[in-house]
Amino acid sequence: MPSDKPIQIVKDRANERSADFIEANIANALLFGRKSHLLDYVATLIKDEGLMIECGVFTGGSINHMAGLHPDRTLFGFDSFEGLSENWTGNHHKSGHFDLGGQLPKVEPNVELVKGWIDDTFQPFLKKNPGDIAYLHVDTDTYQPAKTILQLAKPRLRVGSVILFDELFGYPAWEHHEYKALTETIPEDKYEFVAFSQMQAALRITKALK
Repeated sequence: MPSDKPIQIVKDRANERSADFIEANIANALLFGRKSHLLDYVATLIKDEGLMIECGVFTGGSINHMAGLHPDRTLFGFDSFEGLSENWTGNHHKSGHFDLGGQLPKVEPNVELVKGWIDDTFQPFLKKNPGDIAYLHVDTDTYQPAKTILQLAKPRLRVGSVILFDELFGYPAWEHHEYKALTETIPEDKYEFVAFSQMQAALRITKALK
């Protein structure tokens, strides 16, 4: 009997496709073994003016890290704190996974949390808060909320805006979630990848979006 189990083979193939993707987009990108180091670098690329937004806060690790690197700016964090809104296919995380019971995490003083589902909160927020988006962290894991975020944010993105995806690749079915939302929303000739980590990828808008 073969020693490799089918699920492990699927994971290995997903990692191979992920490696191919990184190599194809590595020309202007740095590689980081740790997400925290990627965040440190991304923080240096963010424009001095514009909204800083994270969608998918969970326990606040990423947003607090970035808030500490930009103490003079407000970071807005969106999350229902009730877990995934849909099944995260390609692994075992079902709808509702990561549920914090609606409890908000402790955050830095310059972080403002917006509680609720993205479909209900993001568009009203943008209507009340004009201006460009300098930094957008998409950490929704699954396709539908990521697509909603990018569609609504797209008119506010300008040359130099930075988008960080927390799970763009690195697991089975990665092409069907945050990656799919990106490819369906922003033309690939309008941005360049600037950093990669184990599952994370950061890009910078290089041409005006219509």
